[in-house]
Amino acid sequence: GQDRTVRTWSVKSGKQLELFTGHQQRVWALSFDARHGIVSGSADQTVRWWNSANPEVVATELGHVYGLAFDAFHERLAVATSRGTSIIDLGTGQLQSLPGHRAEANAVAVSPNGRFLAGGADDRTVRVWHTRSGIPMWRAPLLLTHPARIYSQTGWRRLDGEVLGELPETQWRASVEQRGQLG
Repeated sequence: GQDRTVRTWSVKSGKQLELFTGHQQRVWALSFDARHGIVSGSADQTVRWWNSANPEVVATELGHVYGLAFDAFHERLAVATSRGTSIIDLGTGQLQSLPGHRAEANAVAVSPNGRFLAGGADDRTVRVWHTRSGIPMWRAPLLLTHPARIYSQTGWRRLDGEVLGELPETQWRASVEQRGQLG
């Protein structure tokens, strides 16, 4: 949070269980995995792994960290930063930058089977990569309306999942071209 700390709380009692310190600036991202524990990302350009036995810095100089997601199947961590989208190998610490976004990345998610990583960015696109190879698999424009919409092979959808139906191709093409000119 704003106080540069990460805290865990008991859901049952509401009492604080742990307090982790070490970030030099505001914490903007957290991810939890039952096997791996907690990771946090900060404006100090670091990702920290708070496994209780041995807290450690996983990566530095990433840019501001806005999103984190575990890929528990492959012992990797997806990271959205002001420099784009990356994957960190938790065993080796190796950083793999993923191609595509032309602006800072804001969010990442890993598919339940660990095969794909999705990321959203200020370039107004959502992109999907294969997690093992880093090869781009899919890209779609995001229309920043309220609620936000995305165009997929099944038509327009609100990001909450509601299907909005197909737009006539001329409207879709005009919307995509307009968004492309803004990026």
